[in-house]
Amino acid sequence: MTTPDSISPTRRPPRVGHPDTCLIVLRGNSGSGKSSIARAVRARYGRGLALVEQDYLRRQLLKELDLPGGNAAELIAQTVRFALDAGYHVLCEGILHRDRYGPMLDQLRRAHTAPRTSTTSTSRSPRPCAATPPAPRPPSSPPRT
Repeated sequence: MTTPDSISPTRRPPRVGHPDTCLIVLRGNSGSGKSSIARAVRARYGRGLALVEQDYLRRQLLKELDLPGGNAAELIAQTVRFALDAGYHVLCEGILHRDRYGPMLDQLRRAHTAPRTSTTSTSRSPRPCAATPPAPRPPSSPPRT
């Protein structure tokens, strides 16, 4: 099992995903609207975008408090890797405290095979993700009689 303590900052982790998949990480404070935004993006994009919610995996699946040494970071990493390897774009959202989740997120970013399209809080000019949602369908017209 790979844990944040066993991640070497100099060794590149095994590759994950496909060159055409996109990994988006949405982090922020409690109540800032991360989940609402993530769910709206998912609803707009539709099939092909996996939504990985920290709160759901940690609270519902594991029934775990967000404390050091917990299993949530590893479950999130495995879920993200699985979805990317299966060809899904991934939107991972949560508070994702830097001290507990930072090494895992950095490992995923370094391992992802897609061209680098992410940004950090220190960057001022992010490049957009290569993934674009499908065009909206035109409204259907009533049948002609």
